[in-house]
Amino acid sequence: MQVRKGHTLLSNLVVAGEIPLALTTYSYKPEQQKREGAPIEPLYLAPVVGARYGPAVAKCAPHPHAAGLFNEFMLGEGQERSLPSATCGDHPEDSFDAARTSRLR
Repeated sequence: MQVRKGHTLLSNLVVAGEIPLALTTYSYKPEQQKREGAPIEPLYLAPVVGARYGPAVAKCAPHPHAAGLFNEFMLGEGQERSLPSATCGDHPEDSFDAARTSRLR
């Protein structure tokens, strides 16, 4: 067992055959490499963890008030509008289940 840093590095090492398995890669990289013909097979172990990033406004934004209003929209009504069509990374068949998530609130 080895401990290494770098999600892309880990994925590249698996493709090169240097290591047999990488546990902490971002899902997009192995999917991308597989589409390009690399000998890699993504495997998702439960529970799959997702990261969500908060909105921000650039310090020198040309229209900071509009950006603030957009962020406010995306934290409310915009989020509700976009969730039914959300997908999980490269897996469009894994569409977001808004009904199931609404029970968690």
